[in-house]
Amino acid sequence: MAARISNIPWLGLLTLGATLLFLAHQLWEPYWSHWWMDGYLDDHLFLPVVLGWGGWAWQKLTRQARRVPTLFWLSGAVYLVLLVEVAFPRWNPAFTYDPLDFVAYAVGGGFYGIGYWLSKE
Repeated sequence: MAARISNIPWLGLLTLGATLLFLAHQLWEPYWSHWWMDGYLDDHLFLPVVLGWGGWAWQKLTRQARRVPTLFWLSGAVYLVLLVEVAFPRWNPAFTYDPLDFVAYAVGGGFYGIGYWLSKE
């Protein structure tokens, strides 16, 4: 059973699914609003989308079939979350600080980590 699970491109499916859900939310947001979706869905999807497409670009640019190293994506996730939740609100009043966003980013990062682990080479 483990060999069958590892043959499924979980990380690619997660990235594609998160991207499609993010785009769908952006399209339906002007017509249908929900407090949780408007406040936290994008935060949940942020790391799977950015790290997933970033990893794909890294593979294409380096011409390597192997995945982005674990320390690279973990440090990238921490950097991005601190940038978006701590630095941006200080620089621009359009960004707001919300401590619950850290939970949403952690859940999204956890989903990315599960997809990363299931897609082990």
